[in-house]
Amino acid sequence: MISNAALRFALVFAAAGALAPASIHLARRTGALRSTATATAPTTTATTRTARILEHLEAEGDGAGAGASGTLRGIEGLDRAWAQLRRPTGGPAPAPFVTEGDVGAAAPEFDVVVLGGTLGVFAAAAFQKRGLKVCVVERGPLVGRNQEWNLSLDEVYDLVEAGALEPGDVDGAVGVRAGFNDREVGPTGSGGALQEVWLPSVLNVGVRPDVAVARARKNLEARGGVVRERTACEGVRVGAGCAVVALAGGETIAARLVVDAMGNASPIARQARREANDGADPKPSGICCVVGTLMRGFDADNSFGDLIYTNEDARVGGPDRQYFWEAFPAMSVGADARTTYLFTYMDADELREHTVLDQFEDYWDMLPAYQ
Repeated sequence: MISNAALRFALVFAAAGALAPASIHLARRTGALRSTATATAPTTTATTRTARILEHLEAEGDGAGAGASGTLRGIEGLDRAWAQLRRPTGGPAPAPFVTEGDVGAAAPEFDVVVLGGTLGVFAAAAFQKRGLKVCVVERGPLVGRNQEWNLSLDEVYDLVEAGALEPGDVDGAVGVRAGFNDREVGPTGSGGALQEVWLPSVLNVGVRPDVAVARARKNLEARGGVVRERTACEGVRVGAGCAVVALAGGETIAARLVVDAMGNASPIARQARREANDGADPKPSGICCVVGTLMRGFDADNSFGDLIYTNEDARVGGPDRQYFWEAFPAMSVGADARTTYLFTYMDADELREHTVLDQFEDYWDMLPAYQ
């Protein structure tokens, strides 16, 4: 069932280097490889299943949390950004987000200011535990999304070792994490041979970001750290003795160190890429386009996860693409809940018309055969 579902989609950019599809074929169904020719026009949001589902979820207040987007406006914005990436229009470069120069009499109020809270709060809590005075600046509400992160257990305990979480945050609270098996048994119905690679203890833990982020924030603030949410950062000026962070409304914060945790869309990261590319935005050699859901209503006995799995041949025409799946139980949500992602790797050629919305429509078509 799609009620109470959380939809997520994102574009992940590979800024340099050739993609290596062979390195991601951990498990695929094989047989006589065929090309499936399709010739379809790009999908528009009007009257699509994706639009109807997203509008329903938005009406219920779902889709909060950073790391991806769960709104119709979000998917339209991603597709606009993807079109702009394929067909850059040029124009004047934006003003530098980070500058160097005189900061006057500014003195550090904090040892560290972390820009971006969803991941930055973990680093901030670890810094604060080490005796540093830390402030987190987040332009939206500091909340984790309600779709699980897929990790290995060792990675979860790395957060404990670093001081971002306490042992009781992981082991002592129901619903923070849920381990699952990574082995599948039974016929595939593919009509071909099934080649599988079992990876024990790899990505076999689901962590609830909404819970983990809340507990990292609690640890940060209990140790004296400061959170400034719904506060946009407008720039950073680096001086001889400190860096000054300019906030919306004219306020400034001075710190000895500024940490950028704003993600792929960070203006600091974009500036660094431009400076390394003679002042122009570099065109990535490829992207990974990901869509997915957290849904309930699956077989409660299915406690297995797929890391990277494909159950169909490459699609040729309209445009070329090879789809891969990732899925794992979301047992902290319910025994019948699963997180499922569909992703593909593509170049950024200006003629490649595949959109995030196209992929979500394919997702709905393909999901019943996969899960």
